[in-house]
Amino acid sequence: MFIGLDPALDKIYGNSYWYADALAGYQLRELRKGRRVSFQLNVLNVFDKQDPLITRTTADRSSVVRFVVQPPLTWRLTTNVEF
Repeated sequence: MFIGLDPALDKIYGNSYWYADALAGYQLRELRKGRRVSFQLNVLNVFDKQDPLITRTTADRSSVVRFVVQPPLTWRLTTNVEF
């Protein structure tokens, strides 16, 4: 990722990053009176990458000016009931 120019006007690139999410779902069919129940598990930031994403440095690369914090590993279980 391009993050700036050095004093010689050469391009400076920051660290690369990758991000992975996952989901799994299951549906129970035909319960009483035609009702259905479904479950979905979402996992965000599966590999729990915590390295900050550097978006800007000083021209001499001595310090970081701006960065983005990666979101934490997050689990979400959703249940839907149709009736």
